[in-house]
Amino acid sequence: MLKAEDDEHYLIEKSKPGLSINDAEARAWALTAKSLIPRNFSLLHEAYWAEKTSKNAKESAKILSRIYMEFPNEPQFWNETKVVFCDLDNHLNTSTSKFHAELISHLHADVQQQILLQLIQTIENPVTQGKLTIILFEKFPQTVSGLWQKAVERLTKSELNAHVSPCNAYRKILIHDLLPLILKVKGAEIPQTLLLTLLQKAIEFYVSYLAKNDLVIKELSETESKLENPMQKLTWLLSLVSAKVGWKLGTEAFNIENKAQLCQILWSVCNPGTVTTTDKKENRFVELYYYTVFTLFKSLFEYLDLVGPTKKRDLWSEMPQVLLVHNLFVVPDLNSAAKRESPGNPILLTTPKLKNLSRRVTENFAAAISCWELLHNFDELRHQFAGLYESLRITSWPWFQTFMVDVLLYRSLYDEAAVSLNHLLAVATGNNKMCLNLKLASVLYISGKKTEAITNVLQLIPLLPPTDQTPLDYFELSMTTDGYSQRVLTFMNTTSTEILRFVVHMILSTYCDIGLSSCSDTVLGISLILLQFDWPRNSDLAEVIVDRIRSKGTFKYPLLPKYFINIDVLEEFMLMASDHGGNLLLDIFPNVSSQAKVSTRGGSKESKEDFKQAMFSLVAQCGRPLYKLLTSFLQDEKETIIQTLK
Repeated sequence: MLKAEDDEHYLIEKSKPGLSINDAEARAWALTAKSLIPRNFSLLHEAYWAEKTSKNAKESAKILSRIYMEFPNEPQFWNETKVVFCDLDNHLNTSTSKFHAELISHLHADVQQQILLQLIQTIENPVTQGKLTIILFEKFPQTVSGLWQKAVERLTKSELNAHVSPCNAYRKILIHDLLPLILKVKGAEIPQTLLLTLLQKAIEFYVSYLAKNDLVIKELSETESKLENPMQKLTWLLSLVSAKVGWKLGTEAFNIENKAQLCQILWSVCNPGTVTTTDKKENRFVELYYYTVFTLFKSLFEYLDLVGPTKKRDLWSEMPQVLLVHNLFVVPDLNSAAKRESPGNPILLTTPKLKNLSRRVTENFAAAISCWELLHNFDELRHQFAGLYESLRITSWPWFQTFMVDVLLYRSLYDEAAVSLNHLLAVATGNNKMCLNLKLASVLYISGKKTEAITNVLQLIPLLPPTDQTPLDYFELSMTTDGYSQRVLTFMNTTSTEILRFVVHMILSTYCDIGLSSCSDTVLGISLILLQFDWPRNSDLAEVIVDRIRSKGTFKYPLLPKYFINIDVLEEFMLMASDHGGNLLLDIFPNVSSQAKVSTRGGSKESKEDFKQAMFSLVAQCGRPLYKLLTSFLQDEKETIIQTLK
C-alpha cells in the first residue's frame, strides 16, 4: 500500500509543470499517470494543468469534464471552474481569456449548464453570482424563466444592503446585463409593478452613469464599467417595457425626431379630455411620467454633449464651449422706449460659430426645459419625480445646478437666478468662475442693475487670453409686438472674442438706454472706441454720436487716438474740423499744443496743419489689432467707465 502511495506521489510531482525538465515532459508524465492510476483526483488535476499549460483547450476540457463527473465535490475543481467561467464575462481580449473561452466551447452543453448552476448556488459574492448568471442566461435562455426572479431578488437585496448610489455593480449587472436577457424570453412573465420598478431603476442607473460619465464602477473592471451607447440601451428598455404594459405613447414617441413636436404630444396627455376615468388617468400619468423623464434626460445629455467642455461631466470645472445669456448681441436700439417684457417663452438663438449645431442645441435645450416644467406642473408627476430627484442626488451635480440657473433665466426669475449664481460662485474655481460671472452679469443687466453688471464683466477682461480671432458676423434682430419687447436668450461661444463682444455690447446698450443725445464727451468717446468692434453694424450708432458732436460744436476726449483705428469715423472727424464741415473744436490730440489742439474757428493755418498731420499719423496706425486695443482700453479705463454709469 505504501509503495502504491509513493508511486502516486512520485507521478504527481513529476506531472507538475515547472518541476520537470520542460512542460512537454510534465505533460508526458501526466498522461502516463492518468493511464496508470485513472481514478485519482490529484493526478487528473495535474494532467489538466499540464494540458492547460500546453494551451491544449480540447484535452483540458475533456479532463475537466471527467473531473466533474468523477470528483464533483473537490474544492480545487470549483475554484478552477469559477476562474474559467468568470473570465468569459470580463470582456478581456487576453490570451488566457481566449483560451478559457475555447476550453468552455469544448465542454458538452449539459456540463456547462450544470457547472454554471452549481457555481451560482455555491458562490457567496453577489457580483460574481451575477456575472455567472449573465453567462448562464446568454448560453442557455431556457433557464431564464425558472431563475430570473431569484436573480433579480438577489441583486436587489444586495444593493439595498450595500447602501450605494444608483450607479453600482449590482445595478449594472441587473439592469444593463440581465434585464434585457429576461425581457427577451417569452416565458419570463414579469408582473407590471415589478416591471415599472425595474424601469425606474434603469432610469436611475443610466442617468447616474451619464451624469458622471467615464467612471469605473466599484467591484467592476474599467472594461466592465464602460457602457456603449447607454442612452440607446435605455431607449430600447423603455420601448420593450412600453410594449409589454400596452402603453400608447411609445408608438408615437419613438417615431418622432422633432423634440418640440414630441413635447407637444407629452403636454397634450394632460388634457382633461384625453382621459375619462380615474383608473385611466392614473395609468396615463404613470406612462407620461416615464416618457417625460426619459425625454428630459435624453435632451439634456445631448445638449451637454454639444456645449460642454469635456465628455467627463464630473470634471466640469472648465468653461463650457457655449453659455446661455440674455441677448446683447444686437445693435443697440437708439429709439428704445420703455416696453414691458413679453410674457411668453423667449426666442432661443445661437452665435454663428454654432451654425452647424444651432438647431440641435436650441431644440434639446428647449425640450429639456419643457419636460422639466411638465414634471413640476402636475402633482401626479411632481411627487414621483421628487423620488427620482432625491435618489440621484441631482443637486450635487455642478452642471445640473448651472442648468437650473438657465431654467430660472428662461422663466424670467432673475432674482432667484442671481441668488443661485452667487451660491455657485462661492465654491467655483478655474475658468468655470468666469462662466458663472458672465451669466450673473447677464442676469443683473436684465434685472436693471446695469452698473453692477458692467462692473462685474469689466473685472473679467484681464483674465481673457490673447487671441487673433476676428469677430464673426452676427444675426440682425429687432422684434417687438404689441408694446412688448420680445425676450431673446442667446447661446454665446465662450471664446475671448465673443466674451469681449458681450462686454462691449453691454456697455453700449447701457449708454443707449441712458441717452446719447445728452451725455458727456467722455461717454461719447468711450462709445466711439467700443463701437469699432462690430463695424459696420454699429455705423448707425456712430452717426448718432457724430451728430451729437456737430450739434455741440466741440468734442474733447484726448484718449481717442490711443485706441481708435476706424477710418470711416476718422474721415468724419477730418470733415468736421475743416472749413466745409464747420471748423468744429475737436480736442482729441494730447500731444498737440494748446492752441493747435484742434482745427479752431478762426484758428491759424499752422493749427489746422498740425491737426491734419496728427490725423494722418493716426490713420497710418489703423492696422493695429482691435482686440488688443479694446481689452487694453477696458482695463485702463475701467474706473472711468463705471463712473459714467452713476
